Amino acid sequence: MVPEQPPVELDESRTPPHAAPSQLDSIEYSEQEGWDFVHFLGSHVESMETRAAIIVPAQLAGAIALWTQLYTFEETIPRTLAWIAWAALIVGLLLAAWITTPGRMRRDSVIGHGLGARLSTNREALVGEICGILHARVRVLNVGMRVSIGISMLALALVVLAYALDKIFYSG
Repeated sequence: MVPEQPPVELDESRTPPHAAPSQLDSIEYSEQEGWDFVHFLGSHVESMETRAAIIVPAQLAGAIALWTQLYTFEETIPRTLAWIAWAALIVGLLLAAWITTPGRMRRDSVIGHGLGARLSTNREALVGEICGILHARVRVLNVGMRVSIGISMLALALVVLAYALDKIFYSG
């Protein structure tokens, strides 16, 4: 007589814990690791997009504040530096707005159009494609934020220089 065994729960495995995993378990485990990495990259992209979106209002406030003060610089050199700084802030603002705007997806992209876009894609290729798309987005956000912040810092330095020149050399 064979002893009756209870049914296996979803989270349980029929293999004993001390036994080596079967090939099927290894494949499922690697697929699960791939999907976990996709979720990690997705949350990282979301965090970077949130940080990039925070930059836009700060740059906009700086551009408006400088715009209201542009005509207070009376001499040529400080006025020119202030206008260059304002133009740099506008460029930084446009760059920050560009990186925070969602990009266009390819027609056969799984991210934009779901699994129905390509029925013949296997799971490994799907994970690879999604990771590639998310990695490219991380790269664009990272470079774009660094350049946008760098441009804003350059504009700040130009405004400080213009103000210092205006007050030190041209104040009467």
